[in-house]
Amino acid sequence: MTRAIHETPLYRVAEDITTRVGLKQGFLGPGGGDQGRERGPSPGEEDRKTWALLRRSVDRYQVAQHRVAAGRATKRASRSG
Repeated sequence: MTRAIHETPLYRVAEDITTRVGLKQGFLGPGGGDQGRERGPSPGEEDRKTWALLRRSVDRYQVAQHRVAAGRATKRASRSG
């Protein structure tokens, strides 16, 4: 994989989604590596706090509907203009 591909917005979005899914399903550990359910060292106290915070963030994530609506309105305006 080239640096140019790695820096594209599409690649970054895909990487973010796969990380969120891995965290949600418990397959990624707090270090971002493959340290999930089946294996991996137990994290230190500070790592546990960070992990808990990340987990809560993933669990509570919701799409900001006002931003979706604003984006769609902008797109419609650019098409008609």
